[in-house]
Amino acid sequence: GADITVNDQFVATCGEDCTVRIWNMETETNLLSLRGHNYPVWDVAWSYEGFYLASASYDGTARLWSIHHHYPLRIFVGHSADVECVCFHPNCNYIVTGGVDRTVRLWDASSGKVARTFKGHVAGVTAVCVSSDGKTVASGGENGEV
Repeated sequence: GADITVNDQFVATCGEDCTVRIWNMETETNLLSLRGHNYPVWDVAWSYEGFYLASASYDGTARLWSIHHHYPLRIFVGHSADVECVCFHPNCNYIVTGGVDRTVRLWDASSGKVARTFKGHVAGVTAVCVSSDGKTVASGGENGEV
């Protein structure tokens, strides 16, 4: 996965080496490598203001990172299998994840606790997004179901 900040200054990438990397878009240099996941990282997402980054991993966790720290600020534990996708709520107080366990979870970014679990998918969840007004969460499954 990869995501670019709103101001097009940084890109975050992730992969099978268990790291999240932050790159400078202008110089194309790796500024920071974030380590903490124990297995491959499938997805990354920047917060809207670009100070925070969330990651989703095969290790069953999502993590909240800051561009000013080399360690995760929060570790979100609750999915029973891979966390496939992640995004921020527009107010940045919540993170949304989707997993192989067929659930979508809304996490409180401050406490690290699940605020709500959405069920209903019959296959793993591979995509999540939140409307710009923050009122609607959409998700897509590996079987094409929305």
